[in-house]
Amino acid sequence: MSKLRGVQLLALFSLICFTQAQQDDRTVAADIVFLVDTSWSIGQENFQNVREFLFRVIKAFDIGENRFRFGLVQYSEKPQAEFHLNTYFTKQDILFHIWNMSYKGGGTKTGL
Repeated sequence: MSKLRGVQLLALFSLICFTQAQQDDRTVAADIVFLVDTSWSIGQENFQNVREFLFRVIKAFDIGENRFRFGLVQYSEKPQAEFHLNTYFTKQDILFHIWNMSYKGGGTKTGL
């Protein structure tokens, strides 16, 4: 359970670090990129927990070209962009991709 909490905190920290918000009187827009560790050290069960966490976070936002945009990169031995900020402009498309995203596995190379 503490490993999962650490994963969620890392995801939240990543969310904060990669958010660039613009705000005026009526709208808020942000580009948010998630960096997801999918190495063997995470494991299939925790990967599912991360996927569910991402699903809950993204459901809370108003998605659109001039609103919140999301990107996602998986990393283990080699980073792989799952989708870019300009790939999806509907919540349904983003959630569908995340729900069907496969667990890659591989060595943990966070320092390279």
